[in-house]
Amino acid sequence: MFSEPVFALYGPISTCQWGFECGPAGIRVRILNSLGKNITATHFFTVIEAPYVPPPPNPPAIPPYIMFLSIFIPIIAGVVVVLGVIAYKRYKKQDKESRVVKLPLEDRLLNLKLLKESGRLEECLSYLFNSIYMELVNAKFGRTRNENETIRDFAIVSVKDLKLNPTTIYPFIQKVEEIIYARPFQISDKDFYYTVELFSPVYHQLTGYDFSLNF
Repeated sequence: MFSEPVFALYGPISTCQWGFECGPAGIRVRILNSLGKNITATHFFTVIEAPYVPPPPNPPAIPPYIMFLSIFIPIIAGVVVVLGVIAYKRYKKQDKESRVVKLPLEDRLLNLKLLKESGRLEECLSYLFNSIYMELVNAKFGRTRNENETIRDFAIVSVKDLKLNPTTIYPFIQKVEEIIYARPFQISDKDFYYTVELFSPVYHQLTGYDFSLNF
């Protein structure tokens, strides 16, 4: 029969950097058997210092100017974009207005009225084409009709070279050509006012204003 074991601890023999004991050490176990003899077992080991792991550093504080820029740069960028859009729209408007032709119409409208009231409807529409439409084109594009160009030729020039809208140019000029050459002295007031209606969108494209007669 064995007695209760007796434990004994030896060492360590030095002090580590952080105040802990470290170095060679051992543990001895002694028990007494039934014959009255001591049985001893000793185990040696070394206590070492664990490597120091510093705590993670605190994240650096964000400088105040960085916070200011992160907030206000998007705002400033948005303002710049808005101002750019406004400036572009204003430029386009001014560019469009600079292309608008202003042709004094008082005397020309008076001549139209006199021709209309005298029953000279064909001459009235010829005057509308030559003295108003052609003058507007000349004022805006510096283009006049050559002697060898027919009315139909100039309709093609107006669309291809001057980039005027074909859906408004062709119906108007074709109607004028029909009245002057195909049906001379056969038109009615209805034909006259219908041709004036066809001219109104052409006039608007050249001047930005509507064309209407009060007679």
